Amino acid sequence: YPNHFHSEAGGNMRHYGTPEPPEYTSRYHLLDMPVHLIAGLGDKLIGPTNVLRHYECMKNNGVDVSIESIEHCGHADFTCGLHHMALNGILASVDNMHDKLIAKREVLKELQKKKLITPHF
Repeated sequence: YPNHFHSEAGGNMRHYGTPEPPEYTSRYHLLDMPVHLIAGLGDKLIGPTNVLRHYECMKNNGVDVSIESIEHCGHADFTCGLHHMALNGILASVDNMHDKLIAKREVLKELQKKKLITPHF
């Protein structure tokens, strides 16, 4: 699923630095953190079918991904926090991801103690 194609002459080169827009799904295997997708069933800009496609592609590439849908929410509801259900969904997913990242950090600390891995930072 490539990014937006700029149809005017040289648009992709100016915007992305390449003649074609970047294709993100080939890089999903590099994601090493939890991802939570929220599909607004009223979103006319990025419809729920597109979100589901990305979810399936991430899942197939081994990404720790979850998905939820929220009725009557459009793009601005998520971007600007205009709908209470959208905001609640975003805050709940951040809380859940925080817990997952803390657990992952604890596992990494144990592996470092046992000298099974070395810090990369």
